[in-house]
Amino acid sequence: MSYAEPLPRTKVAAKRCLRTQPQQLDFMKLWINSIRLDLEDRLPKDLDLFTALEAVWQLRSFYAKQLSHMKLSNLANDSFLRGLYSLFIKYLLQQHLLDQLEQHVRDSLFEGLSLQLKTLSSIGMDATLRQIVVKVTVEKICSHLTEVCLGQWNTPVLHDLEKWLRLELYPSFSLGCGSKYACASSSDLVQIARDELVLLRIKEIFDMVTQFPESIVALQELRECLALDVDRFQSLAHHRAKIVDVFIDDCSQRLLHLGTNTTDVIIVYTKTIKAFLMIDPTGVLLDKVVRPIRQYLSTRSDLVQQVVNGMLDLNPDTNPLVELAQELQINEPPSAAPIDDLTDLKWNPDPIDALPDFRRGKISDVLEALVSIYDLASVFTEELTGIFGNRLLQWDKYSLEDIDDITRLLKARFGSNEFSSLDVMIKDVHDSNNLNSQLGGAGMELTILSKMYWPSIEQKMENEQKFNVPIEDRFKQFTEGFINAKPGRDLELLPSMGTVSLDLEFDGVLKSFTVTPAQATVIEIFDEEQDGLSLPTVILTTGLSEYVASQALKFWVDASILSNKNGVYKVIE
Repeated sequence: MSYAEPLPRTKVAAKRCLRTQPQQLDFMKLWINSIRLDLEDRLPKDLDLFTALEAVWQLRSFYAKQLSHMKLSNLANDSFLRGLYSLFIKYLLQQHLLDQLEQHVRDSLFEGLSLQLKTLSSIGMDATLRQIVVKVTVEKICSHLTEVCLGQWNTPVLHDLEKWLRLELYPSFSLGCGSKYACASSSDLVQIARDELVLLRIKEIFDMVTQFPESIVALQELRECLALDVDRFQSLAHHRAKIVDVFIDDCSQRLLHLGTNTTDVIIVYTKTIKAFLMIDPTGVLLDKVVRPIRQYLSTRSDLVQQVVNGMLDLNPDTNPLVELAQELQINEPPSAAPIDDLTDLKWNPDPIDALPDFRRGKISDVLEALVSIYDLASVFTEELTGIFGNRLLQWDKYSLEDIDDITRLLKARFGSNEFSSLDVMIKDVHDSNNLNSQLGGAGMELTILSKMYWPSIEQKMENEQKFNVPIEDRFKQFTEGFINAKPGRDLELLPSMGTVSLDLEFDGVLKSFTVTPAQATVIEIFDEEQDGLSLPTVILTTGLSEYVASQALKFWVDASILSNKNGVYKVIE
C-alpha cells in the first residue's frame, strides 16, 4: 500500500477542523465508518490466514502513519485504534481463519510459532491466541495421558507425568508461544495435567474398584490429585461429584441387575469400601456410592446365607468370600462411634459435601458393613444358629471343639446374648456325649436335643413318620436310664435325623455303608431272605411310607446290593 506525505495546507486545515477534543472524537467515528466500508474491498473473506495477517499488518501501519500526522489527543488516538482493531478482530474471527490458526499452533507450537502471529498481539487478540495455545497444549497432555496412564493402575505415573511437563512440555510451550501467551509457570500446566488425570481416572473408576487391590497405586494418586486446595475448591467439588455419579451409573449398568449373582455383588461392595476410603478417608464419597449397592443387596433373598457361609470357611479355594472369615478370625468387635460429639476430643465438622444423614466414622471392616445392611443383626445370628445346629448333628464331619472356637468369635462380634440358643445346643451335645458313655449300649450313640432350642426339631417331630427301627429295644433301655439320671424329662426318638454305619458281608467280603435309618431298616429285613420281597411287603414289615420305602429300595438297587425283577427285590448274592 503506497503512502504520500500530506501537503502543508492539508495539515493546517486538519488542525483547524480538529481543534477541540469533541471534534476529534466525532471525526474518529466518521473515519472508522469510512474504513469499515473500504475494508470489505481491502480484506476479501476468502483469504488464507497468513495472507490475511499480512494485509491486516499493512493496513494497521498505513492508518497508524496517517494518525500520527494529525497530532490528536491521546483519547482520540485510543478511540480510533480501538475502533480500527475491532474491525480487524471481527474479520480475523472468521471460523475458517480460526481453524487455520489452531492447526498452525498444533503443528508448530513446539518448534516455534510464525512471527506473523505478532499481528494478533498488536491488535489485541492475545486472549484468542492464548486460548488456542492452551487448548492445543491440553490436547497434547490428554494424548500423553491416554498413551502412558490409561489402564496403568499398579505403577506410579504422577511423578513421571509432572517430570515430563516441567522438563519437556513447558520449555517448548513457553518458547513456542512467547511469554505473553504462556501460563504463569509450569505449575499451571501441572495442575491442568492433574485435572485431566482425574477425569481419566473417573472414567476408569468402576474397573479400578473391581481390580482392587491391583489398583492401589492409582487410587492413592487419585487421592493426591483430589487433595483439598482452597483456590480450587469449586473444581475439586466438581470432580468429587463426578466420580460419584460415574461410579453409580456404572454400578447400575454393570453390577446391580439380575444377571449378577449375590456373591459377585458382595465382592464388589467390599472392594468399593476399601477403594473409596483410599480416595477419601473422610468416608463422604463412600457413603454416597455404596447406598445403591446396599439397597440392592437388601433385596437379595440369599444375602444372609451367602454372608454367613462366607464367614465360616477359611479356604480361599472353596470360598470366594474368604475375606469375611478372615475378618471374623481377627476377633476384634467393630469400634463404635462416640455417642456424643461433645465427648469426642478429635471431633471435626462434617465435610461440606456430606449428605444430611451422613454418619461420622468410617466402616471398621467389610463384615460390619455387610451386617449393617439390615437394621437387626438377628437375621444373621439366626442363620448362624441354624447352620451350627446342623453341624452339631453331623458329628462325623465337624469337630465340636472347632464349633466352640467359632462360637466364641461370633459372640465377640455380635454379642453373647444373640447366641443363647446355640449355647443350649452345644451343651446338649456335650451332655449327650457324657450320657452315651454312662448309659449307651454297644453300637448306639444318641444325641439328646432340647426341642425348644433347636430350630427345626419341633417341625420334624410333627412330620416324623414312625417306623420299626432295629434299635428300638436298646433305645427303650437307654430311655429308662435317662429318666433315672434326669428326673422329669423324657426322650422321643427321631430316627430320620440319624445315620447308620453298617457292614454287609458277602462270601466273607465286607462292604461298609453310611446310610439313613430307613435305608438300614429296609436292608435288614433282607437278611437270609431267599425268595425276595415286594414293595407292599417291605412297607408292611417296616411301617415306612410307600415313597420312603421305594426310595430306600432304589438306593440298594443302585448300590448293586438288591436286584429288582418284576417288582420283586432280592439280594444279588
